[in-house]
Amino acid sequence: MRGKGFTLIEVLIALALAAVILASVYAAFFYIVRGTKGSAEALDEYIETGRALERIGREIRSCYYREGNRFTFFEGGKKGESSQLKFTSASGAPSIGSGLASISYSVEETDEGGALVREAGDTYSEERFKAVAIADVAGFEASFRSARGWAKAWDSSLEKRPPDAVRIDVTLKDGRVLSAISEVMAR
Repeated sequence: MRGKGFTLIEVLIALALAAVILASVYAAFFYIVRGTKGSAEALDEYIETGRALERIGREIRSCYYREGNRFTFFEGGKKGESSQLKFTSASGAPSIGSGLASISYSVEETDEGGALVREAGDTYSEERFKAVAIADVAGFEASFRSARGWAKAWDSSLEKRPPDAVRIDVTLKDGRVLSAISEVMAR
């Protein structure tokens, strides 16, 4: 009669199978962890870009332009491959001074790649403050709506008024495009 135990060969085969299964589970686990980390980083970038677009929208909605006043303006158009946007706004103004801010947005190259840069300061002052609004930007496109439709450029000194609305498209480094349309409230 044969013993009721396992042979050495059976134990070695069982250990080898267990090692293969554990290695597969281990690799799958860390693949999922890496994927989750990448998704979290992409979500953070998406949220930060959305916040920046909301800020730009608030500033555009609060734009200020008076015909004949050389300190108030609303201009936008191509600057290289991307758009540049410059306007006067009652939103985002420094806490001292006139209460009006001159604001501009454009894409600039940084050590990490392209970035949407916000430059602002009191309208009647030469002092300007620059900060990165959105990092890792591949493109920034502004379009302007009037009664005639959408245009790729705007100059309030020619149009004698700001646009009715502005559409902003930001292309991130990974190719995703986030858009926002802001109606101009101030006239």
